Amino acid sequence: RSFGRVWVAGFPPAPARRVFAVASLFRRISETPPSMCPPAGTVDRKLKIIHVAGSPVSKYYSMISVHYARQMLEGVEKCEATKAGFEFHFAVVLPGGSWCFTRDLDEASIEAAAKLAHGVAISEIAAQDFDACV
Repeated sequence: RSFGRVWVAGFPPAPARRVFAVASLFRRISETPPSMCPPAGTVDRKLKIIHVAGSPVSKYYSMISVHYARQMLEGVEKCEATKAGFEFHFAVVLPGGSWCFTRDLDEASIEAAAKLAHGVAISEIAAQDFDACV
């Protein structure tokens, strides 16, 4: 199928609104400036980034999601520019629906963190005024 200049292929027959949403997403991505990072020296503080990982319904997918987030964290530990420009925080969604906030993704930290209900966790994310959520 095509929508404007965007081709959407490989999807099973779907309602028109779903195709429209995918096409709109592709259009927004294609219009994104080449660099999302501010020029060097223009930010006077570290950017606060919250990474959300986990699953409210599956222990397996929760563990996989946290594992991927750990891999990201291990990858950026070697990059001084990333460590100098970003302050990482983590929200972990646990099976059953509770959330916890940690500064690292160690299993002990996740277990020891206070467990919050979904609504309280979303309010906490908004109150912390993060620069981005991943």
